[in-house]
Amino acid sequence: MKVLFKIRDILFEALTCSPELIVMCQMLTGLFTDASDEQEQFPLESEKNYCAALICLIQVYGDPRGRGNYTSPYALLFSWKLSQLALAESRKLADSEFAEEIFDASLSSLYNHRRKYKS
Repeated sequence: MKVLFKIRDILFEALTCSPELIVMCQMLTGLFTDASDEQEQFPLESEKNYCAALICLIQVYGDPRGRGNYTSPYALLFSWKLSQLALAESRKLADSEFAEEIFDASLSSLYNHRRKYKS
């Protein structure tokens, strides 16, 4: 975790960086907090990291719900994890409903999925 925090601090202080690096750092931090044993920190921290990563992906690729927009397979992962966190906490929030919409739109707009779905 110390390495992830160090990378995140370097990225936040950098003048320019790739948005994919920010998404990767948020994803790794979310996965690490998912696997941690600290139960009071687990849902909130991982949810924040996945939301930040999903927002960065939407900024880079656009909203997958729009006609003709592209998306990344990572959007499927983040939206699925956000939906699972909402189910684990037995609460349905606007974020989890938004994540489910993004998941459906991302699944239908991925190029390989569309090609296999048509055939």
